Amino acid sequence: MRLPCGLLLSALLIAPRLSAVEGLELHLDTLAGAGWQARNITVHLDKLDAASASLHLAIGQLDLPEPLGKLKDLQLDCAALQLRDDELNCSQAQLHLKAAWLDRDHSTIAFSYRPVERAFTLAVRDARLAAGTMTFTARGDNSGWRIDYDLAGIDLARLPPYLKQQAGLTAASGRASLRGSLSGADAKPGAFSVQANLQTLAFATPDGANAGEALNIQGTASGQRDGGDWHVQSKLTLHDGTLCIKTCWELPADPLALDAKANWSARAQRLDVTRLNFRQTSLGQGAATLQLRLGKTLLVNAFTLHLAPSRWERLYSTYLQPLLIGTALEAVAAQGSVAADIDYHATALSTAHVRLGAVNLEDQAGRFGIKGLAGDIAWRSDTVAQQSVLRWDAAHVYKLTLGAASVQVQTQAQSLRLQNAVHLPILDGQLDIEHFALQHEPGKPLNWHFDGLLKPVSMQAFSAAVGWPVMHGKLSGMIPGVSYTEGELRIGGILLIRVFDGAITVRDLRIARLFDVAPSLRADIKLDNLDLDALTRTFAFGSIQGRFSGQVDNLQLINWRPVAFAAGFATPVDDRSRHRISQRAVESISQIGGGGIGGVLSRSFLRVFDEFSYDRIGVSCTLRNGVCTMDGVAPAAQGYYLVKGGGLPRIDIVGYAHRVDWDTLLERLSGVISTAPMVR
Repeated sequence: MRLPCGLLLSALLIAPRLSAVEGLELHLDTLAGAGWQARNITVHLDKLDAASASLHLAIGQLDLPEPLGKLKDLQLDCAALQLRDDELNCSQAQLHLKAAWLDRDHSTIAFSYRPVERAFTLAVRDARLAAGTMTFTARGDNSGWRIDYDLAGIDLARLPPYLKQQAGLTAASGRASLRGSLSGADAKPGAFSVQANLQTLAFATPDGANAGEALNIQGTASGQRDGGDWHVQSKLTLHDGTLCIKTCWELPADPLALDAKANWSARAQRLDVTRLNFRQTSLGQGAATLQLRLGKTLLVNAFTLHLAPSRWERLYSTYLQPLLIGTALEAVAAQGSVAADIDYHATALSTAHVRLGAVNLEDQAGRFGIKGLAGDIAWRSDTVAQQSVLRWDAAHVYKLTLGAASVQVQTQAQSLRLQNAVHLPILDGQLDIEHFALQHEPGKPLNWHFDGLLKPVSMQAFSAAVGWPVMHGKLSGMIPGVSYTEGELRIGGILLIRVFDGAITVRDLRIARLFDVAPSLRADIKLDNLDLDALTRTFAFGSIQGRFSGQVDNLQLINWRPVAFAAGFATPVDDRSRHRISQRAVESISQIGGGGIGGVLSRSFLRVFDEFSYDRIGVSCTLRNGVCTMDGVAPAAQGYYLVKGGGLPRIDIVGYAHRVDWDTLLERLSGVISTAPMVR
């Protein structure tokens, strides 16, 4: 017997009056209500009496609001269906439903239906889902529908793949308990509420960019739909585990509490977080707002942040350090306090105000550090000038110590300028900075430059700082142009080092990636009339009396190790000083150059004399690809003179190797400096 929907319902309601009918079977293509639809329906009634019947209901497909979605092949058996003129009711029935996400295919349910109001109720009491339990109650009538649900102890790893795909995940694990409601006036939800407790949550998205591990999250959320928009409020507490959203953060055990209010516009694809308050006991508290536009790409339209005075150590280690991987600040020990107000609008930073209190930063690689950093940094993107003040107690760049200083600067749009001269103690000298300017235009690299004067720094202090043998003299220089552009530091002036009764000048000094893993340096160096006696005694080389000049052109260092240069050093042509060389220095030069000793005296007579006379002394080395191409002050029969003898007792030292491995040469040099060779 086949009847349209209206006739079917009428037949069910009048069936008790058909006393001569013992059974009734009805078939229906579609039965629908607000937000739900049933297809391919078969109803079988028997044991009919005036007020009850036995019911068997089969539904080919039942479409319910998400997250239930489409359910197929339902079988419902009610042994005591209550029949009244205006209602069908069953207080206890067995529902058989095969679904991948159910641990068993049967559950106890109760239902009722009133056709006049098209009102229904459906209560599922003991469903088993992914090793947990699920109960829910669905109600609906002409005015709308509502589902109340309670899921406890759900094992997320046992959810079927298609449910994970619906959530945009390729993997999920952990335990979840959810309680809440979902309601609407049509097929689309109009309001929701949820309480969630997620334990040891792990998840991953298909692209791997977003993931979580061992997360513990508790929270509540509710929302109401207004046309095509949603208004949402939520409170969350996060602690423990790892959270990755493009970048990964290790969350501390100290809970992070979030309180947010947001609006979502489906038409504009825009999310407005109008309130986001956050608090963490070990860090501090603050508030933010955020406006995002979603589409093919994620666009931040606006962002504001107010951070109350917070612990710099926790802020850095938990939240900032993962964002700084690959920069000079990727591994520092941090202490102190920081507060900030930041406004980002229309794809650009609008204003920033940062307040620092007793901040200590120490690079774990020893490249830089600062102590007692404090002050205010203010900036605006418009033309309104802002004043900032910074001060610190001590600092260092590698092993060069810097003293206390105070800096006043003016920021305006994309520029920063020094307001007062800065006198920065460096070792036992001073660096005076008269002018400093910084520029950072959108889309272009940061650049800055300054002019200054390096007042004499003792070479004793400098050599001790860099781990060299103790030298005497002064390091000073005019610095008319120090600039930083595209990651490279350039010193345009001349650094003058007065040492060993002579002068060393450094020109065209450039350092790229100063605080990176492998900094590189380039410079030209000139040595003018150095006292060889003071130089050789400093390095335990043996004694050489006379003068020494030379140059190192295009010196290139990578990670402070020479990789290329063209160097030459020799006795000046016009040198009229006494030219004497000690027995030990003879041996040292011979070992370094791989040369031989000749002249009027043979090696066997070296022990007779403590020192010898020479005319000129010198060496050159051009380093390329790890090989030093060597030469001396004059050509010899089979090589080159490292020492050209003159006077009595005279001695010549000849080098024979024109190509020497650079590492081998360094080993020889280190050996003669660190040992005192015996001459036999």
